Amino acid sequence: MKDNVRIYYYFIIGAIGGLTGWYLSTILGSLIGADSAAQILGRTTAKFALSGAALGAIIGVAVSAYDGISNRSWQRFVKFGAIGFLLGALAGGISLPFVNFLYESLTIAANETKAPSANKPLMVFLIGTVCWILFGGFVGLGEGVGKGTQFWKGVLGGMLGGFLGGIIFEINRAVTVQTSSEGGTFNSHFFQAVSLTLLGAAVSASVAFVASALKNAWMEVLDGKLAGRNIDITKYVDQRLGALKAGIIGSDEWSAHIYLPGDNEVLSHHAQINYQNGSPTITVSPEAAKHQTTYLNGRRLTHSSPLVNGDRIQIGSTNMIYRNAK
Repeated sequence: MKDNVRIYYYFIIGAIGGLTGWYLSTILGSLIGADSAAQILGRTTAKFALSGAALGAIIGVAVSAYDGISNRSWQRFVKFGAIGFLLGALAGGISLPFVNFLYESLTIAANETKAPSANKPLMVFLIGTVCWILFGGFVGLGEGVGKGTQFWKGVLGGMLGGFLGGIIFEINRAVTVQTSSEGGTFNSHFFQAVSLTLLGAAVSASVAFVASALKNAWMEVLDGKLAGRNIDITKYVDQRLGALKAGIIGSDEWSAHIYLPGDNEVLSHHAQINYQNGSPTITVSPEAAKHQTTYLNGRRLTHSSPLVNGDRIQIGSTNMIYRNAK
């Protein structure tokens, strides 16, 4: 259920990002006057760069800051939100001008071919969709790097969203061209707003969907503030990384990867989880080992222990179940 809520949340915030990008694009577009071609080109590039940065930044905040919002932690919201904002803005600001340039270049090339005129709208549609797939991949890459997750999941999710949203955008682009030629200025702006809103929603929701669908290991929280939530820990129990990638379990808002708030018995760095000796392993910190606050399947845990699917873990008064897809 929590995964579905997360995807829904990303969808809503991504839609806001798309709508914001459209609004900024419209405002900047009005600044382009009858100047020289070089000036127009420069302003057009700036328009797409700022529009892409707005779209990418808000999607980046949505994806990265969810942890802070769901845990009601402003510190984590600021930390992950700032990272997501900067990387999302960078990804969007670079990729949108690039895909627009690619779109214009390939469209001109398609129009100059000797292909039947009936096939050219389809070629333009396909070119545009491919460009939006690239845009989504760039934005998803920023999310993957910012959260320290497997970056390819962010790229895959972004590309999926770019494909879905891009189809809608290109359909609306064709409608916009038709309505504009008939003097339908209001309709053209409306279609652009709707298509960019849905594009942002699709990219954001798809990033969350792919990350949830492809998780291999997670903690199912049974009680406390996070009751019912599934915490993806795939990146910390990855066999390819071994013991090099450890996830800190604790109450520290800044440094804990698996953050357990509202439990006075949970230390700032209470335990860690990673992949050791051929299996996922949980290790209690020396300080936590001094207290009777950590249990595995009802038995006190003082050192390290391998984990198998269904193991019940108690840290302080917080109970969790370790799950994996294997």
